[in-house]
Amino acid sequence: MENGCKMKKPDLCLILLCDNVKKVNDKFTYEGDINTINSRSFPVEHRAFFIVTKWINGEGVGFKQTLRIISEENGQEIFNSTPSEVEFNLVDKFQEHNVIGEIVGLVIPKEGFYRVEILLNNELVGFRYLKGAVQTAQK
Repeated sequence: MENGCKMKKPDLCLILLCDNVKKVNDKFTYEGDINTINSRSFPVEHRAFFIVTKWINGEGVGFKQTLRIISEENGQEIFNSTPSEVEFNLVDKFQEHNVIGEIVGLVIPKEGFYRVEILLNNELVGFRYLKGAVQTAQK
């Protein structure tokens, strides 16, 4: 209990990396699911992309989402959303909450796998991988 409010940590049910997010008729539309950032050489700066998370089955106020992107190879952190954490509230277990963040100018230092981590109140609750891959020239 916090300030007399019932608290139940929500479940993370979606982590999506995509090129664009639009809201049409009160529904979100996601374009261009991203799993790999291709480049002919590294480091490479990725112009922009979105990270979408969806939270369900929780209740309470003051939930804080943080996002980190970390090299799987050496643990180097290449992005951290702190101090721009997103704070949200869930009135009851039936409410859902989407967090949509745009990442602009992310530098991928080298080819390899990067862990996109989602933290809730500083606790790691989920992750997915993003691959930085060398694209060979077409023949």
